Amino acid sequence: MLGLGSSLVYESGLSPFNNYSLVFDGDGDYLELDNTFSQAHGGNFTWSLWVKPEDGRPSAVTTLLGSTNNRDADSFAISIVTSGKLLFNFHSDGYPDTGDTDAVIFDDGIIPTFTHICFSAEKDAGGGQTVYKLYVNGVATDWTNITTHSVNKARHEAWDSDFNIYVGGKNSEDTLANPFSGFIDEVAIWSEALSDANVAKMYNDGVPFDLTKDNGNYDNSNTLIGYWRMEEGAGTSVEDLGSLGNNGSLEGDTEFKNVVP
Repeated sequence: MLGLGSSLVYESGLSPFNNYSLVFDGDGDYLELDNTFSQAHGGNFTWSLWVKPEDGRPSAVTTLLGSTNNRDADSFAISIVTSGKLLFNFHSDGYPDTGDTDAVIFDDGIIPTFTHICFSAEKDAGGGQTVYKLYVNGVATDWTNITTHSVNKARHEAWDSDFNIYVGGKNSEDTLANPFSGFIDEVAIWSEALSDANVAKMYNDGVPFDLTKDNGNYDNSNTLIGYWRMEEGAGTSVEDLGSLGNNGSLEGDTEFKNVVP
């Protein structure tokens, strides 16, 4: 680093290096993103984040990010279940799609390193069922047990919520549910379903890079609508470097820590 440390800054005032993540204690901590992302969730979209759970097999379901509206009529969440598998929920217009990974993703106990998780949803152009993909460390995972799988193109496009997305838990109509304990870093959302090659490059052998700039097979900076790097290091807000500019607000005792991928 040529002895420069974090003295270099983005034009936004943030460090260009990945120096900080957020730590959540599982007891009232969360980051509220200032958007419901209804428009994004009604189209093709991808979410990405890096996580380091305090317990890879928690005693109850813990949600990494998500929200629910009108008793799950419209909801989205990525969660860790007690077996260490990843679970997704995408309910739209009252129709539920839910699935968990075939493979166990996390071991029991404290997880020593960060895991990159990426989830995409793509409408079927012919009007059929939405296609979901979940990637772990740049590789698409298998899931054969998607329950119902009833969200078609018309139902997908009807997704609508009045409640902002929470990171570190799920926003259940303005109440924190399924709180997460551990570290989360580099949260992002795109208004398209990223390809396998896009996601593999984004994983980048476990080293995050600036997603506002294209890099090899990652050429999707133009559809990056939300991007929270967690590089402030202090304070109660997180800047959104995506095109929508929806800054996040820290709640509870959520803190910045020098623990990063």
